[in-house]
Amino acid sequence: MSRGPGRLAALLVLVVALLAPSTAQASLARYQPDDAWWYSALRLDEVHRETTGKGVKVAIIDGSIDLTVPELRGADITLGRSVTGKKSVSVPGAGAANHGTAMTVLVAGQGNGGVTGVAPDAEVTFYQANRDPYTDSLASPAALIEQAARDGADVISVSLASGDADENDPAVRKAIAAGAVVVAGGGEAGSPGISSPASAPGAVAVGAADRNAKAWSEQPGQRDDLSATLAITAPGVEVPAGASSTERRGAVWTPAYPRTGTSPATAITAGALALVKQKFPDATGNQLVQQLIHSTGRSGDADYFGWERPNGFGILSVRNMLERDPTGWPDENPLTRGVEAAVKTYPLSVYGDSADPAPSAETTTSPAAADTTDAAADDGTGPLPWVLGAVAVLVLVTAGIVVARRHHRPSEEA
Repeated sequence: MSRGPGRLAALLVLVVALLAPSTAQASLARYQPDDAWWYSALRLDEVHRETTGKGVKVAIIDGSIDLTVPELRGADITLGRSVTGKKSVSVPGAGAANHGTAMTVLVAGQGNGGVTGVAPDAEVTFYQANRDPYTDSLASPAALIEQAARDGADVISVSLASGDADENDPAVRKAIAAGAVVVAGGGEAGSPGISSPASAPGAVAVGAADRNAKAWSEQPGQRDDLSATLAITAPGVEVPAGASSTERRGAVWTPAYPRTGTSPATAITAGALALVKQKFPDATGNQLVQQLIHSTGRSGDADYFGWERPNGFGILSVRNMLERDPTGWPDENPLTRGVEAAVKTYPLSVYGDSADPAPSAETTTSPAAADTTDAAADDGTGPLPWVLGAVAVLVLVTAGIVVARRHHRPSEEA
Protein backbone atom coordinates (compact mmCIF):
# COMPACT_ATOMS: atom_id res chain seq x y z
CA MET A 1 0.00 0.00 0.00
CA SER A 2 3.02 2.33 0.14
CA ARG A 3 4.68 4.41 -2.50
CA GLY A 4 8.42 4.04 -2.99
CA PRO A 5 10.76 4.56 -5.98
CA GLY A 6 11.13 1.87 -8.58
CA ARG A 7 13.75 -0.76 -8.93
CA LEU A 8 15.86 0.57 -11.77
CA ALA A 9 19.21 1.67 -10.36
CA ALA A 10 19.93 4.09 -13.17
CA LEU A 11 16.72 6.03 -12.62
CA LEU A 12 17.30 6.06 -8.88
CA VAL A 13 20.71 7.61 -9.41
CA LEU A 14 19.08 10.27 -11.57
CA VAL A 15 16.42 11.01 -8.96
CA VAL A 16 19.00 11.28 -6.17
CA ALA A 17 21.08 13.64 -8.28
CA LEU A 18 18.10 15.84 -9.09
CA LEU A 19 16.85 16.01 -5.51
CA ALA A 20 20.25 16.28 -3.80
CA PRO A 21 20.55 19.50 -1.79
CA SER A 22 23.32 21.96 -2.26
CA THR A 23 26.13 22.10 0.29
CA ALA A 24 24.58 25.23 1.76
CA GLN A 25 21.20 23.58 2.12
CA ALA A 26 22.65 20.46 3.69
CA SER A 27 24.24 22.58 6.39
CA LEU A 28 20.88 23.91 7.54
CA ALA A 29 19.29 21.96 10.37
CA ARG A 30 15.74 22.78 9.31
CA TYR A 31 15.89 22.90 5.52
CA GLN A 32 12.59 22.15 3.78
CA PRO A 33 12.28 21.11 0.09
CA ASP A 34 10.59 23.61 -2.19
CA ASP A 35 7.80 21.16 -3.00
CA ALA A 36 6.78 20.39 0.61
CA TRP A 37 3.36 21.97 0.10
CA TRP A 38 1.94 20.36 3.23
CA TYR A 39 4.52 22.11 5.40
CA SER A 40 3.53 25.49 4.00
CA ALA A 41 -0.19 24.70 4.07
CA LEU A 42 -0.02 23.92 7.79
CA ARG A 43 2.04 27.10 8.35
CA LEU A 44 4.67 25.12 10.22
CA ASP A 45 7.40 27.73 9.83
CA GLU A 46 5.20 30.03 11.88
CA VAL A 47 4.05 27.30 14.27
CA HIS A 48 7.59 26.16 15.04
CA ARG A 49 8.36 29.55 16.55
CA GLU A 50 5.80 28.62 19.18
CA THR A 51 6.04 24.84 19.59
CA THR A 52 8.15 22.03 18.13
CA GLY A 53 6.86 19.08 20.16
CA LYS A 54 9.76 19.22 22.62
CA GLY A 55 9.30 16.85 25.55
CA VAL A 56 6.25 15.12 24.04
CA LYS A 57 6.49 11.34 23.71
CA VAL A 58 5.44 10.04 20.30
CA ALA A 59 5.39 6.31 19.56
CA ILE A 60 5.71 5.29 15.91
CA ILE A 61 4.69 1.72 15.13
CA ASP A 62 5.81 0.67 11.67
CA GLY A 63 7.71 -2.00 9.75
CA SER A 64 11.42 -1.20 10.17
CA ILE A 65 13.58 1.92 10.35
CA ASP A 66 16.87 3.21 9.00
CA LEU A 67 18.22 5.77 11.47
CA THR A 68 21.17 6.63 9.22
CA VAL A 69 19.18 8.71 6.70
CA PRO A 70 20.24 12.39 6.85
CA GLU A 71 16.82 13.68 7.90
CA LEU A 72 16.94 11.70 11.16
CA ARG A 73 20.43 12.84 12.12
CA GLY A 74 20.02 14.77 15.37
CA ALA A 75 16.45 13.64 16.01
CA ASP A 76 15.52 12.35 19.49
CA ILE A 77 14.68 8.75 18.54
CA THR A 78 14.80 5.67 20.76
CA LEU A 79 14.38 2.10 19.56
CA GLY A 80 11.66 0.37 21.55
CA ARG A 81 10.43 -3.18 21.61
CA SER A 82 9.80 -5.11 18.39
CA VAL A 83 7.06 -7.65 17.70
CA THR A 84 9.57 -10.41 18.43
CA GLY A 85 9.89 -9.18 22.01
CA LYS A 86 13.44 -8.04 21.42
CA LYS A 87 14.63 -4.47 20.96
CA SER A 88 13.92 -2.90 17.59
CA VAL A 89 16.96 -2.36 15.37
CA SER A 90 18.05 0.16 12.78
CA VAL A 91 18.66 -1.46 9.39
CA PRO A 92 20.74 0.89 7.19
CA GLY A 93 20.10 0.42 3.48
CA ALA A 94 17.22 -2.04 3.96
CA GLY A 95 14.31 -1.72 1.56
CA ALA A 96 11.93 -2.97 4.26
CA ALA A 97 12.72 0.20 6.24
CA ASN A 98 11.35 2.36 3.41
CA HIS A 99 7.93 3.04 4.92
CA GLY A 100 8.78 3.28 8.61
CA THR A 101 11.67 5.63 7.97
CA ALA A 102 9.53 7.99 5.88
CA MET A 103 6.81 8.10 8.53
CA THR A 104 9.39 8.92 11.20
CA VAL A 105 10.81 11.68 9.01
CA LEU A 106 7.35 13.25 8.70
CA VAL A 107 7.07 13.37 12.48
CA ALA A 108 10.61 14.20 13.58
CA GLY A 109 12.71 14.93 10.49
CA GLN A 110 15.51 17.46 11.03
CA GLY A 111 15.84 18.65 7.44
CA ASN A 112 19.51 18.07 6.65
CA GLY A 113 18.81 18.21 2.94
CA GLY A 114 15.44 16.52 3.17
CA VAL A 115 12.22 17.02 5.13
CA THR A 116 11.69 18.79 8.44
CA GLY A 117 8.97 16.98 10.35
CA VAL A 118 5.87 18.36 12.00
CA ALA A 119 7.30 17.93 15.51
CA PRO A 120 11.08 17.93 15.04
CA ASP A 121 11.87 18.08 18.76
CA ALA A 122 9.47 15.36 19.91
CA GLU A 123 10.80 12.37 21.84
CA VAL A 124 10.12 9.54 19.39
CA THR A 125 10.21 5.83 20.18
CA PHE A 126 10.10 3.51 17.18
CA TYR A 127 8.48 0.08 17.55
CA GLN A 128 9.35 -2.43 14.84
CA ALA A 129 6.32 -4.31 13.51
CA ASN A 130 8.30 -6.44 11.01
CA ARG A 131 9.16 -9.86 12.35
CA ASP A 132 12.31 -9.75 10.21
CA PRO A 133 13.61 -6.16 9.93
CA TYR A 134 14.94 -6.88 6.43
CA THR A 135 11.64 -8.13 4.99
CA ASP A 136 8.08 -6.85 4.80
CA SER A 137 6.78 -9.35 7.34
CA LEU A 138 4.28 -7.29 9.32
CA ALA A 139 2.63 -8.64 12.45
CA SER A 140 -0.37 -7.24 14.27
CA PRO A 141 0.57 -4.00 16.04
CA ALA A 142 -1.61 -4.83 19.07
CA ALA A 143 1.21 -5.81 21.43
CA LEU A 144 3.22 -2.78 20.39
CA ILE A 145 0.30 -0.42 20.98
CA GLU A 146 0.02 -1.77 24.51
CA GLN A 147 3.79 -1.52 25.01
CA ALA A 148 3.86 2.07 23.79
CA ALA A 149 1.14 2.96 26.27
CA ARG A 150 3.08 1.29 29.10
CA ASP A 151 6.13 3.26 28.03
CA GLY A 152 4.20 6.49 28.60
CA ALA A 153 3.51 7.59 25.01
CA ASP A 154 1.40 10.73 24.66
CA VAL A 155 0.62 9.99 21.01
CA ILE A 156 0.78 6.61 19.24
CA SER A 157 1.04 6.75 15.44
CA VAL A 158 0.18 3.60 13.47
CA SER A 159 0.43 4.00 9.68
CA LEU A 160 -0.39 0.33 9.22
CA ALA A 161 -3.45 -1.73 8.38
CA SER A 162 -2.51 -5.00 10.00
CA GLY A 163 -4.10 -7.51 12.34
CA ASP A 164 -7.81 -7.69 13.07
CA ALA A 165 -10.23 -6.02 15.42
CA ASP A 166 -10.21 -8.88 17.91
CA GLU A 167 -6.50 -8.21 18.49
CA ASN A 168 -6.27 -4.47 17.99
CA ASP A 169 -9.45 -3.13 19.63
CA PRO A 170 -8.51 -4.21 23.19
CA ALA A 171 -5.00 -2.78 22.71
CA VAL A 172 -6.37 0.57 21.55
CA ARG A 173 -8.81 0.62 24.46
CA LYS A 174 -5.99 0.04 26.97
CA ALA A 175 -3.84 2.73 25.36
CA ILE A 176 -6.66 5.28 25.55
CA ALA A 177 -7.29 4.36 29.19
CA ALA A 178 -3.58 4.96 29.85
CA GLY A 179 -3.94 8.50 28.50
CA ALA A 180 -2.54 8.12 24.98
CA VAL A 181 -4.03 9.27 21.69
CA VAL A 182 -4.03 6.47 19.10
CA VAL A 183 -3.80 7.83 15.53
CA ALA A 184 -4.08 5.28 12.71
CA GLY A 185 -4.28 5.20 8.91
CA GLY A 186 -7.79 4.69 7.58
CA GLY A 187 -6.71 2.00 5.12
CA GLU A 188 -5.47 1.24 1.65
CA ALA A 189 -6.62 2.84 -1.58
CA GLY A 190 -10.29 2.29 -2.33
CA SER A 191 -10.98 0.10 0.68
CA PRO A 192 -14.77 0.12 1.29
CA GLY A 193 -14.31 0.15 5.06
CA ILE A 194 -11.88 1.46 7.64
CA SER A 195 -9.06 -0.95 8.44
CA SER A 196 -7.94 -2.11 11.85
CA PRO A 197 -6.58 -0.63 14.10
CA ALA A 198 -8.06 2.66 12.79
CA SER A 199 -11.53 1.11 13.10
CA ALA A 200 -11.14 0.60 16.86
CA PRO A 201 -13.54 2.64 19.01
CA GLY A 202 -11.76 5.77 20.18
CA ALA A 203 -8.95 5.63 17.63
CA VAL A 204 -8.42 8.64 15.37
CA ALA A 205 -8.89 7.22 11.86
CA VAL A 206 -7.12 9.50 9.38
CA GLY A 207 -7.90 10.09 5.71
CA ALA A 208 -5.83 11.87 3.05
CA ALA A 209 -6.28 15.17 1.23
CA ASP A 210 -4.37 16.91 -1.54
CA ARG A 211 -2.76 20.35 -1.80
CA ASN A 212 -6.14 21.86 -2.75
CA ALA A 213 -7.80 20.47 0.39
CA LYS A 214 -9.77 17.94 -1.64
CA ALA A 215 -10.20 14.39 -0.42
CA TRP A 216 -8.00 11.72 -1.94
CA SER A 217 -9.81 10.12 -4.87
CA GLU A 218 -9.07 6.70 -3.35
CA GLN A 219 -10.16 7.64 0.18
CA PRO A 220 -10.99 4.48 2.18
CA GLY A 221 -14.20 3.97 4.10
CA GLN A 222 -16.59 5.70 1.72
CA ARG A 223 -18.98 2.76 1.43
CA ASP A 224 -19.02 1.64 5.04
CA ASP A 225 -21.68 2.39 7.64
CA LEU A 226 -21.04 4.84 10.45
CA SER A 227 -19.77 2.22 12.90
CA ALA A 228 -16.17 2.82 11.81
CA THR A 229 -15.39 6.00 9.92
CA LEU A 230 -12.70 8.57 9.24
CA ALA A 231 -12.36 11.17 11.99
CA ILE A 232 -10.03 13.65 10.33
CA THR A 233 -8.34 14.37 7.01
CA ALA A 234 -4.73 15.57 6.67
CA PRO A 235 -2.17 16.10 3.88
CA GLY A 236 -1.66 12.72 2.23
CA VAL A 237 -1.48 13.12 -1.57
CA GLU A 238 1.95 13.53 -3.15
CA VAL A 239 3.49 14.42 0.20
CA PRO A 240 7.28 14.84 0.02
CA ALA A 241 8.62 12.54 2.73
CA GLY A 242 11.39 10.34 1.35
CA ALA A 243 11.60 6.73 0.24
CA SER A 244 14.08 4.02 -0.58
CA SER A 245 14.44 1.42 -3.29
CA THR A 246 13.38 -2.15 -2.67
CA GLU A 247 16.61 -4.09 -2.24
CA ARG A 248 16.87 -6.22 0.86
CA ARG A 249 20.25 -4.62 1.50
CA GLY A 250 21.96 -1.72 -0.24
CA ALA A 251 18.73 0.19 -0.89
CA VAL A 252 19.06 3.81 -2.01
CA TRP A 253 17.30 6.53 -0.01
CA THR A 254 15.73 9.40 -1.97
CA PRO A 255 15.08 12.52 0.15
CA ALA A 256 11.65 14.15 -0.17
CA TYR A 257 10.26 11.46 -2.47
CA PRO A 258 6.45 12.03 -2.66
CA ARG A 259 4.12 9.53 -1.01
CA THR A 260 0.35 9.16 -1.21
CA GLY A 261 -2.14 7.58 1.16
CA THR A 262 -3.44 7.63 4.69
CA SER A 263 0.01 6.71 6.03
CA PRO A 264 1.64 10.15 5.60
CA ALA A 265 -1.61 11.79 6.70
CA THR A 266 -1.45 9.77 9.92
CA ALA A 267 2.14 10.71 10.71
CA ILE A 268 1.41 14.39 10.07
CA THR A 269 -1.64 14.27 12.36
CA ALA A 270 0.37 12.59 15.11
CA GLY A 271 3.01 15.29 14.84
CA ALA A 272 0.35 18.00 15.04
CA LEU A 273 -1.01 16.53 18.27
CA ALA A 274 2.52 16.58 19.71
CA LEU A 275 2.74 20.31 18.97
CA VAL A 276 -0.49 20.94 20.86
CA LYS A 277 0.60 18.74 23.77
CA GLN A 278 3.81 20.72 24.22
CA LYS A 279 1.94 24.04 24.35
CA PHE A 280 -0.77 22.64 26.64
CA PRO A 281 0.98 19.94 28.71
CA ASP A 282 -1.96 19.51 31.10
CA ALA A 283 -4.29 18.40 28.30
CA THR A 284 -5.24 14.74 28.49
CA GLY A 285 -5.26 12.41 25.51
CA ASN A 286 -9.05 12.61 25.41
CA GLN A 287 -8.96 16.40 25.39
CA LEU A 288 -6.41 16.40 22.56
CA VAL A 289 -8.83 14.32 20.48
CA GLN A 290 -11.64 16.74 21.35
CA GLN A 291 -9.42 19.64 20.27
CA LEU A 292 -8.54 17.88 17.00
CA ILE A 293 -12.10 17.29 15.82
CA HIS A 294 -13.43 20.65 17.05
CA SER A 295 -10.66 22.76 15.47
CA THR A 296 -10.66 21.75 11.82
CA GLY A 297 -10.14 24.07 8.88
CA ARG A 298 -13.12 22.88 6.88
CA SER A 299 -15.59 25.72 6.80
CA GLY A 300 -14.09 28.81 8.35
CA ASP A 301 -17.30 29.01 10.41
CA ALA A 302 -16.37 29.07 14.08
CA ASP A 303 -19.92 28.10 15.02
CA TYR A 304 -20.03 24.90 12.97
CA PHE A 305 -19.29 21.39 14.18
CA GLY A 306 -20.33 18.32 12.24
CA TRP A 307 -19.22 15.20 10.37
CA GLU A 308 -19.52 14.30 6.71
CA ARG A 309 -17.91 12.15 4.08
CA PRO A 310 -15.22 12.10 2.82
CA ASN A 311 -13.42 14.40 5.29
CA GLY A 312 -14.83 13.33 8.65
CA PHE A 313 -14.95 16.26 11.08
CA GLY A 314 -12.83 18.25 8.67
CA ILE A 315 -9.27 18.99 7.64
CA LEU A 316 -6.38 19.19 10.07
CA SER A 317 -5.62 22.77 11.14
CA VAL A 318 -2.61 23.13 13.40
CA ARG A 319 -3.17 26.87 13.88
CA ASN A 320 -6.76 26.35 14.99
CA MET A 321 -5.68 23.63 17.41
CA LEU A 322 -3.21 25.99 19.06
CA GLU A 323 -5.65 28.85 19.58
CA ARG A 324 -7.35 27.61 22.74
CA ASP A 325 -6.53 25.45 25.73
CA PRO A 326 -7.77 21.86 25.21
CA THR A 327 -8.39 21.45 28.95
CA GLY A 328 -11.67 23.29 28.40
CA TRP A 329 -13.10 20.17 26.74
CA PRO A 330 -14.60 17.23 28.67
CA ASP A 331 -12.00 14.59 29.54
CA GLU A 332 -13.83 12.00 27.47
CA ASN A 333 -12.85 10.42 24.16
CA PRO A 334 -15.49 11.69 21.73
CA LEU A 335 -14.93 8.89 19.22
CA THR A 336 -15.63 5.91 21.48
CA ARG A 337 -19.32 5.63 20.52
CA GLY A 338 -19.01 6.74 16.91
CA VAL A 339 -19.30 9.98 14.99
CA GLU A 340 -23.07 10.44 15.33
CA ALA A 341 -22.82 10.23 19.10
CA ALA A 342 -19.84 12.59 19.07
CA VAL A 343 -21.75 15.25 17.12
CA LYS A 344 -24.76 15.05 19.44
CA THR A 345 -22.90 14.73 22.72
CA TYR A 346 -20.02 17.18 22.29
CA PRO A 347 -21.29 20.37 20.61
CA LEU A 348 -19.06 23.41 20.69
CA SER A 349 -21.03 24.67 23.67
CA VAL A 350 -19.54 22.02 25.98
CA TYR A 351 -16.19 23.81 25.91
CA GLY A 352 -15.52 25.16 29.39
CA ASP A 353 -18.69 23.57 30.76
CA SER A 354 -18.05 21.08 33.56
CA ALA A 355 -21.61 19.81 33.43
CA ASP A 356 -22.50 16.64 31.58
CA PRO A 357 -22.59 17.43 27.85
CA ALA A 358 -25.99 17.38 26.23
CA PRO A 359 -27.15 17.27 22.60
CA SER A 360 -27.39 20.60 20.83
CA ALA A 361 -29.22 21.74 17.72
CA GLU A 362 -26.12 23.61 16.54
CA THR A 363 -24.34 20.39 15.58
CA THR A 364 -25.23 18.31 12.56
CA THR A 365 -24.42 15.11 10.82
CA SER A 366 -25.96 15.61 7.40
CA PRO A 367 -27.47 12.44 5.88
CA ALA A 368 -26.85 13.95 2.45
CA ALA A 369 -23.24 14.58 3.33
CA ALA A 370 -22.85 11.06 4.63
CA ASP A 371 -23.81 9.73 1.21
CA THR A 372 -21.43 12.00 -0.73
CA THR A 373 -19.17 10.12 -3.13
CA ASP A 374 -15.57 10.78 -4.08
CA ALA A 375 -16.74 12.29 -7.37
CA ALA A 376 -18.82 14.85 -5.50
CA ALA A 377 -15.81 15.64 -3.32
CA ASP A 378 -13.87 16.55 -6.46
CA ASP A 379 -16.45 18.89 -7.93
CA GLY A 380 -14.85 22.01 -6.50
CA THR A 381 -17.47 22.50 -3.77
CA GLY A 382 -15.57 20.62 -1.06
CA PRO A 383 -13.51 22.02 1.84
CA LEU A 384 -11.92 25.42 1.75
CA PRO A 385 -8.16 25.51 1.22
CA TRP A 386 -5.90 24.55 4.15
CA VAL A 387 -5.37 28.11 5.29
CA LEU A 388 -7.43 31.05 4.05
CA GLY A 389 -5.23 33.44 2.13
CA ALA A 390 -2.35 30.94 1.86
CA VAL A 391 -0.08 31.38 -1.14
CA ALA A 392 0.05 28.43 -3.52
CA VAL A 393 3.34 26.53 -3.44
CA LEU A 394 5.13 25.78 -6.71
CA VAL A 395 5.58 22.09 -7.43
CA LEU A 396 9.04 20.73 -8.09
CA VAL A 397 8.57 18.29 -10.98
CA THR A 398 11.45 15.86 -11.18
CA ALA A 399 12.01 14.01 -14.45
CA GLY A 400 12.91 10.39 -13.99
CA ILE A 401 10.82 9.61 -10.91
CA VAL A 402 9.39 6.21 -11.62
CA VAL A 403 6.09 4.62 -10.72
CA ALA A 404 6.03 3.57 -7.07
CA ARG A 405 6.08 -0.06 -6.13
CA ARG A 406 3.30 -1.55 -4.07
CA HIS A 407 3.75 -2.32 -0.40
CA HIS A 408 1.59 -5.05 1.04
CA ARG A 409 -0.01 -3.47 4.04
CA PRO A 410 0.99 0.05 5.18
CA SER A 411 -1.98 2.41 4.81
CA GLU A 412 -1.08 4.05 1.51
CA GLU A 413 -2.26 4.03 -2.05
CA ALA A 414 -1.80 0.67 -3.72
